[in-house]
Amino acid sequence: MKQIVIVEDDPNYSALLSFYLTEKGYKVTSACNGKEGIQKVRELRPDIIVLDVMMPEASGLEVVRTLQSESSLRSIPILVTTGSRFNKSMQDLFEQEGNVRGFLEKTRDLAQIETQIAAVLGNK
Repeated sequence: MKQIVIVEDDPNYSALLSFYLTEKGYKVTSACNGKEGIQKVRELRPDIIVLDVMMPEASGLEVVRTLQSESSLRSIPILVTTGSRFNKSMQDLFEQEGNVRGFLEKTRDLAQIETQIAAVLGNK
């Protein structure tokens, strides 16, 4: 069973995404801010991270930079999500910093997120 850590400060969205992905057969752990997300990733060494851009205690970019500074964590793929539109400069910044494999706008179409996760993990 593939392990996912969701780092998301919106508790409703996190719960919805966690429930959906659990139903799809993933083992899901959530963190409500960047600092907790880093702790969960260190502890669990997940197969993939779904990471919000704007969060308290450490932004998505700070999380990526911290994970990249630790050799045992830098190969974990990351999907970055945001409630607003991604622009090219934001994407470039994240791609330069780490193992970012995709960008997703937060959506209620959770199948789209699961498809991206499966593609990164090689499940489909």
